[in-house]
Amino acid sequence: MKSGVSLGYYLKKEHSEMGRFFIFLLPLILFISQSVLAGGDQDISGRDKIAPEISEYYRNHNFINSFSLRTERNLLAHYIPHKRLPDQLIMNKRLARIYQLMKKQYAKLLRVDEGIMNQKVLPSGYCNRSELIEIADIYRDDTNIAVKVLAYYLDYKTNMMFISKYNEYSGDKDKVPPEEECLAMVRSSNFSIQEIHKWTLFEGRWLKREVEIRLLKEREKR
Repeated sequence: MKSGVSLGYYLKKEHSEMGRFFIFLLPLILFISQSVLAGGDQDISGRDKIAPEISEYYRNHNFINSFSLRTERNLLAHYIPHKRLPDQLIMNKRLARIYQLMKKQYAKLLRVDEGIMNQKVLPSGYCNRSELIEIADIYRDDTNIAVKVLAYYLDYKTNMMFISKYNEYSGDKDKVPPEEECLAMVRSSNFSIQEIHKWTLFEGRWLKREVEIRLLKEREKR
């Protein structure tokens, strides 16, 4: 099976499956809408309630975005189909680590068949968006999990500060800013976007759909 799981036959059931998906999501969307109208915050400690590989996906997402620039991720993404970085990039240990994590993320995406849909082979969520993600809530059944997240904008200055710290400590995991610290710094930004991500259990693996539902309501800075 290809990295990223190319599922040509899966398209035949896509129409009816999408209908079931929105029925599945309706209670969560109503719950989110009621919360927004009430002006209340949601419990953002839901990571322990979901499968470890899903939790790892969001942890890796935040690591990748914290310690690399959008332009760097765009460059690295083009090498994922080739399975190997050029030597000059391999010599940069930070980028080599980011690249390996991006490949892991790519393998967790449930992709529409690239030959049919003429999709670009780029991992979604990294190349053109500078943000950190925090899990806000989850809704699940036996084979689907909908994850509501808050996506916080990561500005260039803060991003460079994180990278500088990473380089200063040579990527030592005990010294570089931990995920919680990075999130705390971006949480005070002007707004966060609410999104719903769908995960599907396929052949014993939890895979994330590339298409994300982005809610129009933004949390204003308090």
